[in-house]
Amino acid sequence: MTLYSIFITSFTVALSGALMPGPVLSVTIHQVARRGAWAGLLIAIGHSILELAVMIGLYFGLEQLLKDQKAAMAAIGIVGGLLLLFMAWGMSRYRPLAIAAESAGGPRGAWLEPVAAGILTSISNPLWIGWWLSVGLNYISISRTHRLLGLAAFYTGHVLADLAWYGALGVALAKGKDLAGGDFFKWLIRLCALFMAAMGIYFLINGTAFFRQASPP
Repeated sequence: MTLYSIFITSFTVALSGALMPGPVLSVTIHQVARRGAWAGLLIAIGHSILELAVMIGLYFGLEQLLKDQKAAMAAIGIVGGLLLLFMAWGMSRYRPLAIAAESAGGPRGAWLEPVAAGILTSISNPLWIGWWLSVGLNYISISRTHRLLGLAAFYTGHVLADLAWYGALGVALAKGKDLAGGDFFKWLIRLCALFMAAMGIYFLINGTAFFRQASPP
């Protein structure tokens, strides 16, 4: 596969994944309501930072540390489920008036929260981990034929898809907030909080099932 092919297919595959509803989408809606349009881009940056670390780790043999896939998925599922439940609780406490005051003044270091949210919602998702241990690892194997240039082409295409989608989504949601008003976003965020909680419970159930399978009889 050529460098150009790696870049284009990586972009397309990543964009297809980003379009699927999930925890990152839910937290994007919440953070845009709190911080404004730039939150979508900041979440994508946090997501990309984590993916860079994972890509480097897999390149240098991180997959060898995860030979016991059931045990790994059990830990990821349980910890990830708890994280998503905690974030769902935080989203359920959204208050339009308090957020308006916060957004106007802007607390010191407020940009850090969306970046952290992008990292936490990604690492807490077993499906994201599973993608990197399957599709992502395969892409890294293909990209290694071009050495670091191949990895750069893969990562650049992958990251640009996330930045483009969540950046555009942040702008669209911010405009929707201005048009629909705080009440619309309040109920939308509550709906997303329910979705996040449901995902957290689902991950906990799956993680517990993997834990039982990994445990010796």
